Amino acid sequence: MPERRVVRIIPRRPIPVEIVSADLVAVQGTLANVSELGVCVWTDRVFEAGDTVVLGLGFPDETRPFHAAGCVVWSQRAQLEGKLCRCGLRWPHTTGPHRELLMKLIATC
Repeated sequence: MPERRVVRIIPRRPIPVEIVSADLVAVQGTLANVSELGVCVWTDRVFEAGDTVVLGLGFPDETRPFHAAGCVVWSQRAQLEGKLCRCGLRWPHTTGPHRELLMKLIATC
């Protein structure tokens, strides 16, 4: 298995995620892990690789969600009865003040 380039952080407590797709339908999910390059979420909806979505991440101790765009790079339906889907998204930007804030919020996970 190839070595990962960045550390993925698994939150100590559930972090809610709202995912809004191009069709403007919002679905709820839960953060599985997060890194400076992207995020993995559990949700009820299956997204396709290449889909662009906007995430609203409810980090602890923050009064408003952190919003960020992401591009779906993979999606997988779980083999569980709950029929949840897990998908991986990549952040389009890896520099700037938005990224700095994201890194600070990730550190609080």
